[in-house]
Amino acid sequence: MKPYKLYFVIVIIASGFLLSSCSKYIPKRHVLESKNNFFVLDKDELNSLMQSKEESSMEALNGSSIEILSWNTMASCKNFKKNFAGFVFSQFICRTEEWSKTFKELSKNKDILVLQEAYLDQDVLDTINSLGKDYKWDMAVSYIEDEDNDIPTGVMSISKTQSIKTYIQRAAEPVFPTPKATLYTEYYLKRNQSGKILDETLLVVNVHAILMGREDFQIQLEEIRKYINLHKGPVILAGDFNTMTSGSTEILNSITNGLEKVTFSGVDNRTESVCGYPYDFIFYRGLRLKESRSPDLSKNPYSEVSDHNPISATFELE
Repeated sequence: MKPYKLYFVIVIIASGFLLSSCSKYIPKRHVLESKNNFFVLDKDELNSLMQSKEESSMEALNGSSIEILSWNTMASCKNFKKNFAGFVFSQFICRTEEWSKTFKELSKNKDILVLQEAYLDQDVLDTINSLGKDYKWDMAVSYIEDEDNDIPTGVMSISKTQSIKTYIQRAAEPVFPTPKATLYTEYYLKRNQSGKILDETLLVVNVHAILMGREDFQIQLEEIRKYINLHKGPVILAGDFNTMTSGSTEILNSITNGLEKVTFSGVDNRTESVCGYPYDFIFYRGLRLKESRSPDLSKNPYSEVSDHNPISATFELE
């Protein structure tokens, strides 16, 4: 067992009391952040617009290959001087100077990145912008991690094409004053690189689930299932589900019945709870799985800058 796993349990219990009176964990004005203010075009308008653009391939995702990465990036690492949990974790795994390098390496060839515990400071923005001008992002804010500098944390979805719809749900933690967010983003699709925009769109659901409270956990996931059931096209559901125990794992399996679960080829390096249950998952519908990976951040070319290993999958339209 890695040494920080024992500390994780201790910190989870202690930090709930230490942080319960901290006003910075109550969002004041942030709900949704986005790279650009934009307007929504319907399918015919977008097809017409694409014909006049040289980089039309970036206006819709190529359905012949959609590669997605999901990663809890551990916001407390960026703010460990003000966060007791982050300070303890940082003694073992958090080296923020390596975060940008690791993120860029993980982002290579990815069409969509869904991040949990994203931390929206200038360093992170500069790193995302360095991926290229074609990448757009949306962020559902959970709370303000650094109140002095007005820096939020939450879930962020980054894509090579602009989302056409966004929707946010927030769920309160019954024990800790750190709300969790779910971000729904919808994207136009093409059958292949040169194809036209399809009628169906891709729904990507980026989840950071409640850590404590079985009933609250189930309510949060039930709301996600309701939204997914309303969508008629393909779906990717991914994130950190905080499934620490057999009970929460059983709830997740029940709620996601009807979706396919990504299994990981080769060695499964997903981060597990002290009870031996993985936290991170990718589920899907209306797609075919081509490849999946769970890189180990402790090995080159990465650095262990989070308490979660990332997971990735490549899909194609059915």
